[in-house]
Amino acid sequence: MVHRYIIGTKYFQDKTLKVKIAYDNANHKQSESDPNGIVLYNADGSTTSVTDWYYDKSESIFEAVIDKQVIFNNHDIHLGAQSKFRKVISNSLITDGSERVHEISGPTEWNSNSLFFSDDYTINEHNLLFSNVRLDHYDRNGGADDFNDYAFRVGHIYNNGEWIWKTSAVRTYGYPAFMQTTYFPFTYKSDIHLKPEERIAAVTEVSHKSDTTNTNVRFVYNTSINGIALQNNSYVNSTLKPNFYILYGAHEIRFGTNHTLSLSAYYGDNDMAQTQSSKIG
Repeated sequence: MVHRYIIGTKYFQDKTLKVKIAYDNANHKQSESDPNGIVLYNADGSTTSVTDWYYDKSESIFEAVIDKQVIFNNHDIHLGAQSKFRKVISNSLITDGSERVHEISGPTEWNSNSLFFSDDYTINEHNLLFSNVRLDHYDRNGGADDFNDYAFRVGHIYNNGEWIWKTSAVRTYGYPAFMQTTYFPFTYKSDIHLKPEERIAAVTEVSHKSDTTNTNVRFVYNTSINGIALQNNSYVNSTLKPNFYILYGAHEIRFGTNHTLSLSAYYGDNDMAQTQSSKIG
C-alpha cells in the first residue's frame, strides 16, 4: 500500500473558528497464489476456483470541516459541520491471467454530511460535565442504500488533584466497509444491504495519586447490535448481542529516585459461547 495525504487548517476570529480541508489517497495492491486452488465468490453467488489472483485499487477521500467555538457561562461549546467524499477505483482484477475488473459491482462512492455539537460545562473547580453529539447522513449514489446514523458521548469528571473519578457512556456505529458491500470475485461473499454496526460502551474509573503511589480501578462494559461478522464465508449482520465487561485494578509504588513497583490485575468476561482471551490476568 502507498498512502499519501495533505491537510490544511486555518483559524479565524481569535482561533474560535477553524476550517480544515484534507485530501487522502491510497493505492492498494494485493495478490495470492495457491496451486491447490483458491475459491472465489462471484456476484451471483457462484464460485470459481483459481490458482492465483491480483487486485489493484485506489481510494480517494476529500474532507472539509468547519468548527466554531463559543464560550459563555462556564460552557465551552463547539458547533460544526463536516462534508466528506470518498471514491474507490478498481484498477485491475486478474485471476489466472484473465482481467475481470469489469465484473466488479456495488457502491464505489460515498458522500457523507455531518453536524456536530459538543459542550464542556464546568460546574466548579473540581467537576466537569461533557457531551458530544454527531448526526450523519450517508449518500451512496445509488450503489447501496442511503442511511442516517448518529453518535453521542456523555460523561462527568471529578478532579481535586488527589482523587480523579471519570464516568462516561458512548453510543456510536461502524458503517460497512468497501470490501463488505462491493461484489466481485473474492474469497468472501459481500452484502450490499448490510446495516451499520451499533456500538454501546460505558466506563467508570477512579484514581488516587500521592507522592509515592498511584492507584487506579476501572470498570468497562460494551456491546454491539447488528455486528458485522463472517459466517460461512459471508459478511452478515449477526443476530447475537454480545455483552462484554472487564474490571481492572492497578497500583504503582515509587521508591528512591530510580525504582517503581507496578502491580495490576483484571477480570473480564462475556456471554458468548466462545472466548479467545483469558478471563483473569
